[in-house]
Amino acid sequence: MADNWCNLAWVGKLGDTYNMLWKMVIRPPRDMYSPEELGPSKFRLGKRIYERRDLQLSSSRGKLECSHFFPAKSPQAKRPCVVYLHGNCSSRLEAFDALPVLLPRDITVFCLDLSGSGRSEGEYISLHHEEKDLRVVLHYLRTQEHVGSIGLW
Repeated sequence: MADNWCNLAWVGKLGDTYNMLWKMVIRPPRDMYSPEELGPSKFRLGKRIYERRDLQLSSSRGKLECSHFFPAKSPQAKRPCVVYLHGNCSSRLEAFDALPVLLPRDITVFCLDLSGSGRSEGEYISLHHEEKDLRVVLHYLRTQEHVGSIGLW
């Protein structure tokens, strides 16, 4: 009888582990951060000063938290823009690695927390609704006079 109890306990633990693993793939944990982690809205890279403008856009799954980085000097000048799309289990903070590459080349950077990620609304990242989030961002950027060509990263 004791052997059966041990076998059942082992099977239960195996089931718990399986449930945890598939939930990490299907519904990965959200990368949460505080607004302070975005840093100051004005900052220096090399000899130039840049700004970050935070904004919210509405998608079918709720509010998207976004940031647009651009040179502080002549912020309304028309410049190309790269939309940085973060990876699974991540957030717009991931785009910070691209800033030193793109901003000095006079390319603005737009990043967002996709639905269900970071500080954006949405229960979980879906791995298929992100296209709708991108459409919202592209529509917004195309209405901005200071945005020229748009690329994706």
